[in-house]
Amino acid sequence: MKYIVMISLFLLSTFSVQGQENTDEVTKQELLETKNVLFPEAEAVVLDEQINVLFDINNYDGNYVVGHEVKRKVKVYNSTSLDKVAFRVSYFVKGVYKEDAVIEEVLIYSLQGNEIVKRKLTNKDYTLNKEADDFREWTVTFKDIKAGSIIVYRYTKVSENLDVLPQWEIQGELPKIVSTYSLRVPEYFTYQMYQYGQNKIQSTEKEEDVRYGGSLLGGSKVKSLVKVMQVKEVAAFEEEAYMDNVLNYKDQVRFDLKTVKFPGMKEQEVLVNQKSFIEAFQKDKRFWKNIEEDKYYRKLLNVEELQLKNELDRSAELLAFVQDKVTWNGMYSIYPQERVKTAFYKGTGNSADINMILVSMLRYTGIEANPLLVRTRSAGKQRDWQSVYFNTLLALIKVEGQYYTLDASSKQSSLGIIPIDNLNDEAVMIKENGVNVSLRLTPTILSNRQELYQLSLSAAGIISGGGVYTYDNYESIFIRERMNQAGEFFFKRGLEYTLGGARISALDFKKQTTASVNKTRIAFELSKANATFNFGNKQFINLFQFYDVKVNPFESLERKFPVNFAYPNTYTYSVQLKLPEGYRVVELPSDKEWKNQENGLSFKLKYTDKKETVEAVLLVGKKTVEIAASQYSKVREMYQLLFEKLQEQVVIERID
Repeated sequence: MKYIVMISLFLLSTFSVQGQENTDEVTKQELLETKNVLFPEAEAVVLDEQINVLFDINNYDGNYVVGHEVKRKVKVYNSTSLDKVAFRVSYFVKGVYKEDAVIEEVLIYSLQGNEIVKRKLTNKDYTLNKEADDFREWTVTFKDIKAGSIIVYRYTKVSENLDVLPQWEIQGELPKIVSTYSLRVPEYFTYQMYQYGQNKIQSTEKEEDVRYGGSLLGGSKVKSLVKVMQVKEVAAFEEEAYMDNVLNYKDQVRFDLKTVKFPGMKEQEVLVNQKSFIEAFQKDKRFWKNIEEDKYYRKLLNVEELQLKNELDRSAELLAFVQDKVTWNGMYSIYPQERVKTAFYKGTGNSADINMILVSMLRYTGIEANPLLVRTRSAGKQRDWQSVYFNTLLALIKVEGQYYTLDASSKQSSLGIIPIDNLNDEAVMIKENGVNVSLRLTPTILSNRQELYQLSLSAAGIISGGGVYTYDNYESIFIRERMNQAGEFFFKRGLEYTLGGARISALDFKKQTTASVNKTRIAFELSKANATFNFGNKQFINLFQFYDVKVNPFESLERKFPVNFAYPNTYTYSVQLKLPEGYRVVELPSDKEWKNQENGLSFKLKYTDKKETVEAVLLVGKKTVEIAASQYSKVREMYQLLFEKLQEQVVIERID
């Protein structure tokens, strides 16, 4: 990668745009400011942001590359906001397109007495993540920085990927006084610009002759487009609870490569429409050859035995087989990294590698199976067709006229139950010959979560007993992935925190996965002291003190964006509490039921006094995946009422 780094030494220094402020200039007046005039409530503000994107020639092979320089000047008004000031720089060191990144400088300005003091961070202050074989990420965090300081940093990236230029994220966690995006592109390349959001962009364009490659190549000048865009007074993006992805709503600008035409050559259309893209995919012989190849696994499958099973059971068994044999490397793709049999032998591969192996095995055993192109939730929804619209590949089978999705890259998935990140709008099934099928991956199947507690209360206010949690469908895959990521120790600690400091023991975790079932069961014993409030001979007990959501997520009066629950679901919370000997219930909260047919929300709460025990059961239904912001008032109404009821106490007293 040194040859890419080499050109970054002069690549960006050749590009300057009149009218841009020098971010390195920090004044005493700026340091003395205690509150921003435009954003008085902000704890930190980006005073100036400059993003420069330009082309140059890689001296190593003579191909064009894209340079990307980011400069920011950030004023810190409150030192508690330093987590928002931290930044990351990620890049790929392997794969189709290689990249490199350098943090050029990080400077911290502050006042000591009447003097401006500048402190420079070094590489020792940065963290480089090398966990993935083909991916790197620099992280810069800030500690011990007092309020009033100004941070100025600059980093550069160089990439061989010309298909998509670095995106201009106009909105971020911090408000911005001014943000400028400057672009210089040789006339050989044309790009389609997509602008999203409400901020008004001021823009200028001009042409100039540029010599690419620096003095090392010294080629002729090339006519180039220089475009400068700027926005001012940009408010911070305010994230709301239960959003599918903030990227779907932030103000941003992106550029996709549209055409390429070098002198003496025919123009090549890159940004084709979806129809042309699918047709080209169908004709990709190397892609389909990976699916047709089956010699590497034939001896491992007992086809005769498999074909004795029905198609759903057979598919579930093959899914489990691939999940066991190949582990996902964390990379999404619609193309195999190498040959898929290489991934099989290595035991690791990207999402396309793994699911193409599965498609191949399903076909080999007589099941109608095809690749399914998907765009993940984490990638955001694209409102316009683009060449990178799809970013991952799953398997799709058709059994008795019904489609089922499979994702072997997740070891927690099952037949028709795939990771939540895949549940993002439209997907397209690809067939090498025949009609392709568009599918919506928005789930319609109901997922259920139940939390059941059998508890006893002592006269000293100690609650003890057991809890059993059961999950199915998407609730099941969600909790499995959560536990897999955390590990048993940290999962247990997180559970104790959720249960208000209760001590957990005898934690037992079981899962059941078949063609028709994806269930998870967690059982444990618990003990919690000071679980009640005593007053005289009475004890006040909140039977919902173990409810996992402690704060109402819908407190705000208004909402800008849709409420997205990812999948339809129901939640049951049931607790039976045995009273201390010699106690009786003297006050029980009232029951309550609320339902809205239009948005699919409902809850039903019921208390029961059974003399020696008291019981509370809560049923919450969220039958609609997404609720429009225009219906938010009803969402807020339900949650306000629900959380008011969850605060109510059962009162018991000692019988004299």
